[in-house]
Amino acid sequence: MNVLKFLSETSPFNALAPDALRDLAELGQVRAVPKGGRVYAEGEHAGLTYVVMTGQVQITRAASDGKPLTIEILKAGEMFGCVGCAAMGNYPCEAVAGAASDILLFPMSHIRNLLEKNLAFGRALFYDMSRRMREAQSFRTLGAETVEKRIAGVLLWLAGKFGSDLPFTRQSIAEMANTTPESAIRTLIDFRRRGLIATGWKRIAMRNSKALRELLEGVAA
Repeated sequence: MNVLKFLSETSPFNALAPDALRDLAELGQVRAVPKGGRVYAEGEHAGLTYVVMTGQVQITRAASDGKPLTIEILKAGEMFGCVGCAAMGNYPCEAVAGAASDILLFPMSHIRNLLEKNLAFGRALFYDMSRRMREAQSFRTLGAETVEKRIAGVLLWLAGKFGSDLPFTRQSIAEMANTTPESAIRTLIDFRRRGLIATGWKRIAMRNSKALRELLEGVAA
């Protein structure tokens, strides 16, 4: 994939002037990461900023029982690893490829320079990060709900990012809903029986998002 073309079509980079965009594209390096491959570890020095070019990336933290807790799932075009942009630090979470992915990476120092010199770029990045923080906060509030509502919420959240055909396994749904695979399987089978979803090999298709939304909000029994 052409890096310059990709950046010119991706926020916040499309807010840059042509010369700055070309300079950034020349600095960028593309890393192919296999499914399950680690992009960076929790606590690792934050020296790079990343953008998903293809595939998907899961941002996780270790829960109190040591199991990975999914905080966010990133699709193509989304930037991550930005915690050190304002003040160089360490990555607070782990980033793992949820599917075979191409990851574009830049030196953190260059992104910081762009933020200091380019108001439009900084504004676009702020809007993007604010939107994702709202989405992540909404996702985290599911933790206090029943398993059924947590899984409904996860499916709706994923559909909002990836569309109605979700390339996720039942194991992945269980991890995102912070429940056991057995509970996730039982719930997904029930959802399928009720016509809310259809399931296939490592895929889940949304069939009745309205009913899932009503279930999540307590409208449906």
